[in-house]
Amino acid sequence: MAQRAFDVLGEFGVAVVVAQREYEAWFLAAAGSLAGKRGLQEGLAAPPDSDAIRNAKGWLSERMSNGRYHEVSDQPAMSALFDIGEALAGSRSFRKFVKECDSAFGMGSQ
Repeated sequence: MAQRAFDVLGEFGVAVVVAQREYEAWFLAAAGSLAGKRGLQEGLAAPPDSDAIRNAKGWLSERMSNGRYHEVSDQPAMSALFDIGEALAGSRSFRKFVKECDSAFGMGSQ
């Protein structure tokens, strides 16, 4: 992916970072901050290794009052709600994402 992006955007810096299994794994890493929101159980805790969970969408669905995670509506809403600090602490792939953003955009660690 990085090579293909470079071929198109050669003069610009390119970094490719992908969540270990799926984007929702980052929500699992910050599950405590999402507890009680979007139909998720109160007192929800992050699993020990969110990056290793297969089917993060299913993990979320099992813990939602309506029993169904809807990617189209829940993903943007949870992206706005989850605690970045919790995701950093619980997900190696999220730390890599933030590191690449810091490098690319000169943001410095927040």
